[in-house]
Amino acid sequence: MAGSLEVIFQEAYLLAVPRWPAYLHEKEPPDGFVWLYGIVRDSWIAELRRHYRNGRHLQNVAISADTSFQIGANLAASISTPSQHLIREELIAIVRDALNQLPEEDRLIIEMHDDDGLTFREIAEQLGQTMTAVNKRYTRARDKKLKPLLEKMLGGDRA
Repeated sequence: MAGSLEVIFQEAYLLAVPRWPAYLHEKEPPDGFVWLYGIVRDSWIAELRRHYRNGRHLQNVAISADTSFQIGANLAASISTPSQHLIREELIAIVRDALNQLPEEDRLIIEMHDDDGLTFREIAEQLGQTMTAVNKRYTRARDKKLKPLLEKMLGGDRA
């Protein structure tokens, strides 16, 4: 799917151009970045569906290596020797597996906040939810779902 990034951005552009006048005339339009983010996200999901049309469920699609790398890198930030590098790679794989076990919306909120840098307000606008609901969902997903999964996968209290 590496070559698909260009397709995703082209599709997002083609979707955004005709929607732009309506966006400008909205009574209370969302932030422009949030609006465009939604179009790109929808294009990415459409591309995933086309790519995995053979029956694979989207929840079984691995998250990007960049996402896993960022989270795993935070867990093992100072690793530099070859053996430590292998440990870091293993941690990244474990985090990736744990994130893939979360419900799609939980994983999406974590990715939008931790990887894409969106604020809870921006995520709320994107998902049509309140900021409080998104904040609670993020905290629950991270603390009550992801953390126990990581602890189980790591075999104890190391997460």
